[in-house]
Amino acid sequence: MARKVSVASSAVKRLAVIRLVFFIFIGVLIFRLYELQVGERAFYEALASGQHDLLADLLPERGEILVQDSLTNSLYPVATNLTLGQVYAVPKEVKDIKYTAAVLAPVLEMDPVELENKLSKTDDPFEPLKEAVSDELSQKVTELKLSGIYIAPILVRHYLGEADYGQILGFMGFVGDTRRGQYGLEQYWEETLAGTQGELRAQREAGGGIIVLGDKQITPAVDGADIVLTIDKNIQSRACGAVSQAVTKHGAKSGSVIIIEPASGAIRAICGAPNFDPNSYGDIQDLLVYSNQVVTDSYEPGSVFKPITMAAALEAKAVTPETTYLDTGEVKIGPNTIRNSDLKANGVQTMTQVLQNSLNTGAIFAMRKAGVEAFRATVAKFGFGKLMGVELPNERAGNIDSIKEKNEIYAATASFGQGISVTELQLAAAFGAIANRGKLMKPYIVQEVRYPDGRGKQ
Repeated sequence: MARKVSVASSAVKRLAVIRLVFFIFIGVLIFRLYELQVGERAFYEALASGQHDLLADLLPERGEILVQDSLTNSLYPVATNLTLGQVYAVPKEVKDIKYTAAVLAPVLEMDPVELENKLSKTDDPFEPLKEAVSDELSQKVTELKLSGIYIAPILVRHYLGEADYGQILGFMGFVGDTRRGQYGLEQYWEETLAGTQGELRAQREAGGGIIVLGDKQITPAVDGADIVLTIDKNIQSRACGAVSQAVTKHGAKSGSVIIIEPASGAIRAICGAPNFDPNSYGDIQDLLVYSNQVVTDSYEPGSVFKPITMAAALEAKAVTPETTYLDTGEVKIGPNTIRNSDLKANGVQTMTQVLQNSLNTGAIFAMRKAGVEAFRATVAKFGFGKLMGVELPNERAGNIDSIKEKNEIYAATASFGQGISVTELQLAAAFGAIANRGKLMKPYIVQEVRYPDGRGKQ
């Protein structure tokens, strides 16, 4: 009898354990269902959306940059877009990786091992192999009829005019994974030229194609604006040729030229040597070649500053072209002695002769006749020591702070262009003001911005 009670008790315990396990299982199952339906709902909705929804970027076309052609009275594009091919692979569709790599590598001028590695990325739905291929090369790839190898059209930035426009235009280079304008107008006007990217949202079928009658949301891309420059194609060509020849002839490290229309401030030519072709910017070793030194570099102007000093004296009505002084060959200011560059004493000289013979002593005489305060004011009125606001990147303001010093030696040396720094752009604008009867015009290089909706901004 006792044995029966023991057996019955044991069965009850086993049944209780089974019930406990069952309820624990049910509890875990309910918790997991709750977690899936509520706690991880967002994750699975996103996963389902990713499988059934398509999100694609719609890329705008970059605006062109054009210059004037005064001989034909027309515009000439110097930065435009070409439609070329991009060779890419869908690795999971490639039937024979080794064969495909062996056949395709010589056509694309790629290393077979590198190409084989790219084709082996079976989880990658889009593997770029080569960009910007010509129509001829695209045809050769097509004729191979290789499974999983495709060609898609892409827009590629293309520059005309070779090195004549390199430092004006800049180029398109990578910033991280994105191509953006680097240097020149491409950088300064990046947002305007680039336009606005659009977006396509649509439903897709199991095979990946778009469901034609499904929901679609399209935000159209807005193409970039075209920029028309004041540069004259013919003047630019002559100017670039001249500065290049001068650098070669004199064995100079570099040289530059700018031509400004005095009455308007329009820049008709701006060029440096050495320069570069934006289509092959990667060939340049010295990064300084990318910069437009007319705008970005400041230096002591030297004797070319003497007409500015003379303008200050004329403005103050302190001298006339016929005013004379006695040139003894040197001027003493405190412990300092300043001499003419030729170390000569030229006797009685007019203000006209001061400029003709580039006399340091005459520049100091003119500065003193004007007065230090009037001299400082005139230098500032000509635009020195501040940005001119030209539509190019990295403009320098120069430095004329030394003229503000109380010691006369600073104004004396500045009168013949030493102890201060200016840019070529500032000097060109200042001489333009002299040619324009004393009216300083702001230099500019952009004639008009033409937006794709027909609007124009000058």
